Amino acid sequence: MHQALKRPLSALDGSSSGDATSTKRPTLTSTHSSNGVADIPLATDAEEDEPAYKGLEAFRKEAIYRRLLEARRDLARAEQRAASLTQSWEHSQRIAQDWQLLWTLLVEDLTKFQPSAEEWGSEREVLLPPTDHNQLAPVQVRCDAVHSVLKRIAARDPRNGIEAASISSRADALAAESAQLRVQLSSALLEGKRLSTQLSELQLSLQRAEKRADRLASLSVRRVERPNWEEEERRRQAAEDAQARAEADRVAAEAQHHQDNQVVPNGLPGVISQHELDAEREAHSAEVSEALAEAMMRLDEADNLRTELTSTRETAEELRAELERVPDERVLASVLYRDLHSHFTTASEEAERLGKSLATVEAENLTLREQLLDQSTSSNDAASAQIDELQTLLKGNEADVARLRGQRDDLQAELTERRQRDGVKSSQHEEMKELLNAREARIQTLRSEVRRVHMIIAARAGDTEAFQKAKAREPSDEDDVALIEELQGRLKAAEQTSADLRRQLEARSSSTTEEEMLVRASALQGELDALRSLLDGAGDGDVVKRKLEEQERATTSIRLELDASSEATKALCDEVDRLSAAFADTEKLAAKNVHDVAKLEDKMLRLTTEKSKADNKYFAAMRAKDALDNERRTALRTAERQTKALERYAEAEKVLSAQLVAAEKEAAVRKRAIEDQTTKLIEADREARLLRVREQDALKAKQHAEARLAALFPQQAEDARSAARELEQRQRLERQLERAQREKAEALAAAAAAAAAATGTNRGRRSSTADTGMQVDYLNSLLRCSACNDRYRNTILVKCLHTFCEECVNARVQTRQRKCPHCAAAFATSDVQPLYLQ
Repeated sequence: MHQALKRPLSALDGSSSGDATSTKRPTLTSTHSSNGVADIPLATDAEEDEPAYKGLEAFRKEAIYRRLLEARRDLARAEQRAASLTQSWEHSQRIAQDWQLLWTLLVEDLTKFQPSAEEWGSEREVLLPPTDHNQLAPVQVRCDAVHSVLKRIAARDPRNGIEAASISSRADALAAESAQLRVQLSSALLEGKRLSTQLSELQLSLQRAEKRADRLASLSVRRVERPNWEEEERRRQAAEDAQARAEADRVAAEAQHHQDNQVVPNGLPGVISQHELDAEREAHSAEVSEALAEAMMRLDEADNLRTELTSTRETAEELRAELERVPDERVLASVLYRDLHSHFTTASEEAERLGKSLATVEAENLTLREQLLDQSTSSNDAASAQIDELQTLLKGNEADVARLRGQRDDLQAELTERRQRDGVKSSQHEEMKELLNAREARIQTLRSEVRRVHMIIAARAGDTEAFQKAKAREPSDEDDVALIEELQGRLKAAEQTSADLRRQLEARSSSTTEEEMLVRASALQGELDALRSLLDGAGDGDVVKRKLEEQERATTSIRLELDASSEATKALCDEVDRLSAAFADTEKLAAKNVHDVAKLEDKMLRLTTEKSKADNKYFAAMRAKDALDNERRTALRTAERQTKALERYAEAEKVLSAQLVAAEKEAAVRKRAIEDQTTKLIEADREARLLRVREQDALKAKQHAEARLAALFPQQAEDARSAARELEQRQRLERQLERAQREKAEALAAAAAAAAAATGTNRGRRSSTADTGMQVDYLNSLLRCSACNDRYRNTILVKCLHTFCEECVNARVQTRQRKCPHCAAAFATSDVQPLYLQ
């Protein structure tokens, strides 16, 4: 039976598809067709028309392309910012290395003045280059250590220090310059903030302008926003052409006017003579000669100035050399040095006092920071606890709302079911009323037929009394008890009536007149003649009496049958009206039943269609479930592979960490080697200085020997040999010094390379990996559904052009909450379209 119902349903669909598909929306396909899932129709309402917007596909593709252009521009900006940050980081690293190198050189210079470890005190651990970068002392502490070492050096031997007055003036100048630089730094920071704000605003404006330019360049957007844009473009092009022609006409008119102005009075164009040309040429030659003479004069002056400048520079170099060769005794004995020394001492004491106050302030600042940290921690804990409570309450409210919504849906379903039952009951009640009316009419008809049959039976039997009773009884809708009571009442009334008639007959028989007797006699005579005619052949009185009785009975029966037929005719006439009304009601009821049967058949067909659709959806859902299971298994396998890759990366990271630790240890060893080489270089430098002093002494001795050469001929050979030995020793020490300097440079380069390889590569790789991951996460967030933030966008709402995933849209369609999650605009089932990202 189910198959028999399916065949006409499919035939009906096939016959109607030829007319319906021409004007109705095409069937939408599912976006999971690539996973093996069958197509699922999303819109089956035959009454919904196709949307009027024809360029939807082009508009959607151009919108996606504009979004991709914007993402590409953002990616380029992010890469540019990453490159600038990388350059800034490298520049900072180079500055830090240079600063560390300068600090090392400063410590080396201090070591030269204070070589013993007992005189260093506690400043040695602070000033010397640390082996561990994590234990690097603050810059302020190291500066304080430098100040204390310098004070100790100055207090130990005032003759080896620098003049106090110059140091004080230099310190004041540096303090003033530092204050000025701080003011400039604050103003530069404010300006930088303002410029960064302006830059961000300009970047936002640029992004808006780029979006606007993309929208203006889009053909579909122009068609939507300006339907008559082609006509406007033609008008603008025509206006531009007209303006260009007008400009060309104006230029031609100006050229013609200029040509007219060059015409001489006789109407011919002006011609310049050869004499005028020669005169002009001579004038130009004279001007060129004067310019050459002036140029030569200025060249001579420049040569003189260059000579004077050279001599001035030579004089300045000589004065600078004399200034550099000022003896230390004159410097120490100068008033400026004494003033500078006093100022330096005062500044040192003031620096110590400021250092103590700074330490106090830093201690207070540290205490306040700890208090602020405790307070922020407590406030954050309280806020987090309150947030947790509010989230718990919110979850409870959401659960209550979900429960109430479920109860509301259950009550609505129950109310709908009860309404359907009440409707069915009311229809059944109406049918019962109509059937009862038909029953009553049928009962009346049957009672009338029973009455006719009783009269016919009484007439055939000749029972006048029964005939009269049946004739007097009217058909009613009362029951048998009421009929019996009515018959008893009629019997009593008939008895009373017979008694009254008997009394009247007795009264009339006593008061009959002669005329009445004559009339009765004539009547009796006529009856007698009739009887005589009937009894002509009868001889016996009993026979005659019997015939008379039979004749009377037949007459009575015929008369009763005639009355019964007349009464039956009347009853049939009355029954015809009732039967016609009952037939009309029955016909209406039958038509209604036929209509209900047709509706039920349509409902059965619709339910069969819905069942087939539900079966298709079920099978499609099962196929989708199988596809999702396959995807889940694939994702699990991918996750396992990624987990293994992460484990490999973790192992590689451990290996790199071990390599980094080894590199740091090697860097520490090399730093110690550099320190040793630095110590050796300092010793070699000291020996070189001693050798230089010895060389100077030797030169002085040589000069003295040459002065005494004439008088000391016997000592000449020995002095030459000693000079040769000294020269050879000097050359050997110079070679050792150069070799030590090369070793020091190589050690410094190796240490810098190791430190850069240990820190820079990891940080650069991590920063670039983090920036790339952030960019990928940002692009993924653009492609994910904004309602669930889990699946990708694959469905678009045509009415508002917002995109979501198919599951979220189908959930809203099934729960009849057909509003856009983004703008809350209502949408129909036909507004749901698939979205294809290309």
